[in-house]
Order: sequence, then C-alpha cells, then structure tokens
Amino acid sequence: GNTCHTGTKSCFTQTLNLSTKPSNDILFRLEKIITMSLSRQDNGKSYTKELMNSSLDRIIQKVGEESIEVVIAAKNTDNEELKNEVSDLLYHLTMLMQAKNIDWQEVSNILQKRENR
Repeated sequence: GNTCHTGTKSCFTQTLNLSTKPSNDILFRLEKIITMSLSRQDNGKSYTKELMNSSLDRIIQKVGEESIEVVIAAKNTDNEELKNEVSDLLYHLTMLMQAKNIDWQEVSNILQKRENR
C-alpha cells in the first residue's frame, strides 16, 4: 500500500536539488575505511577486526543495541547524543553489510530505483 505521508506509494517521488551533495559520500568512505582496516596485516588489535572476527550473531546484536540507543536518544532532548548514536548505528550497519557481502552502492541502487518509481 501507500507508505508516503502524501498518499503516494513512496516518498521518493519528489525531485530534489542535490547539488550540495558532497563529492565523496561518507558512507562509501566509511565502507572503504572498514575494508582497509580489515585487510591490514598488523598485529594491533582494532575493534573493527575484533567484531568482524566474532560471530555474525555478535554483529547483529551490535546493530540491535545501537538501534535501541538511537530510539532512546531520539526521545531525549540532546541532539548531539542522537547524532552520535546514529553514527554508531551506521558504522555497525556497515559492518553487518560487509559480513553479508553487501555494499552501500547496492543499497544506493535500490534507493535510486525507488526514487524513479
């Protein structure tokens, strides 16, 4: 059924001026940073490597925890806390996507298809 507040099937039907979009999207850069961190052959410990070497269930658990923290932060008045929690969630989502061999380009492609409906 319709999902947009305007009664249309999608909110992606409006044309937006995206000329202010940064040339290097941060989610794509985050993905590359994580990939580089995972491929480094040093003996140093990193949270990224530790999490990726844990079970898929642990990564999924972290996404769930961060999602709840976003919801809680959204109920509070401190938008700085919310911004930080959203950043944590995006990091952990990127980790989950990498564990499942999905990249931000694939997600972006889906969103672009929805925009063009």
